[in-house]
Amino acid sequence: MAGLLLAAATGGAALALSTSVTNGLVARYVHVDHRGRLIATKQIGVQVAQMAAGLALPLAAASVGWRQGMLAGALGVLVLLVPSVLALRTATGPLADATRPARSSVGATATARPRHLTPMMFGYGMLTGVCFQAVLFGLPPTGLEELGLDLPVASLAVMALGVAGFAARFGWGFVADRFTNLLTLMVALGLALAASSGAVLLSMGAHSLWAYWAGAVLCGAGFALVPVVLSSAVLRYFPPERVGLVSGVVTASTFLGFAGGPVLFGATVDELGYPAAWWGLLVAGLLSSLIPLVFSVRRRPRGAPAP
Repeated sequence: MAGLLLAAATGGAALALSTSVTNGLVARYVHVDHRGRLIATKQIGVQVAQMAAGLALPLAAASVGWRQGMLAGALGVLVLLVPSVLALRTATGPLADATRPARSSVGATATARPRHLTPMMFGYGMLTGVCFQAVLFGLPPTGLEELGLDLPVASLAVMALGVAGFAARFGWGFVADRFTNLLTLMVALGLALAASSGAVLLSMGAHSLWAYWAGAVLCGAGFALVPVVLSSAVLRYFPPERVGLVSGVVTASTFLGFAGGPVLFGATVDELGYPAAWWGLLVAGLLSSLIPLVFSVRRRPRGAPAP
């Protein structure tokens, strides 16, 4: 048991640090006009790796055992590190204009928002993380206990959520560099998470399987772009020397939400039932959509145009 906990902690730390490291590399080597699509692409890579590992590890375990399967996976990671290290060693120096501040639709520069933007992204990341992980945790038992679905059918909602997230990130990659109003997108993603919980509530009230699946799809598509948008905001508004630190703070907020979401959902279900838990997530989604609006109003000088 101790070994499993250590492995989980080590893997979680590596995953959390990867965002700061890769964002720093993007800020150093990639021109501002091409960062959006690259960020979306690297986030797709995370999901592809999760799907590949989720498929390959059980197959390997069935063939040679779990320990040998995990060892093969670890060796595979080491092999994949080789081209990554070689690419960094052969990369050219930082682009002369890669670190030039990008201007958004509100005329912000890399030094225009850091004091307000960091707490805004922290609160937004934490609330959206709570919503996503609670929905991911709560969909199967809700389908099982409230809708009377079989366990395999209820569990398919998680797969639908993952497919929707992958599709959202893939599609976003084609328009990321042309979309500059990140605050508007953050509001929309928060509303999508709220609508996801609303759809699940509708499925319980009307015993609608379509609403249940819609809730899964909305959550997957809504949250999938949250890390992409937050990373884009960090790279757009902060100078390269602060990208790693701010990325770490934002990632920490998301992981706090991940840790708290299932616990809060489960405790609410035990005390008040499933409807109350989903109403709580709906409110959390609405609050997350309000955070960018509140901070944009606080930051805007008198007489400045609205974002």
